[in-house]
Amino acid sequence: MAQTLNDLPVSQLEAHIRKSTLLDGFTFEGQNYPALETQFEFFDEAVMNNPDNKTTRFVTILSGGDQSAIPSHYAERTIKIILSGLPIYDKLEAAAMRGLAEQLVNWLRLNPSGTDCIYGITVLNGANGPFKQESGRFSYEIDTLVGFSVN
Repeated sequence: MAQTLNDLPVSQLEAHIRKSTLLDGFTFEGQNYPALETQFEFFDEAVMNNPDNKTTRFVTILSGGDQSAIPSHYAERTIKIILSGLPIYDKLEAAAMRGLAEQLVNWLRLNPSGTDCIYGITVLNGANGPFKQESGRFSYEIDTLVGFSVN
């Protein structure tokens, strides 16, 4: 069977999160924020530092553990979600990203399943951060345990 990016656990979680519409853009303090770009499996700060991405926020979804890329029947996987703001080292930007992270945590807790292969999501510790990246971006991390049911 040929495998595609859509088969990866991180892609399945991203598809589930997309249902929340939070990654499609959000409003904070009356200001509209555009959609976030997605990175899978690798936190690539070089891409974030590209001058073309100075006005782009990112969501990075990283699969933990040493398990196979494609989960087997009833597998659980630790997956980290990292939300990264603009590279402007601004308190309002950090607050907006924290607000987004907390909304995503709440949404995941209320919607722990709902795709063909995800049967459960546990948010392990809420939104952690802010962490300041070398680029000046603030980021927040959400650690999850995702249960997959794949035949």
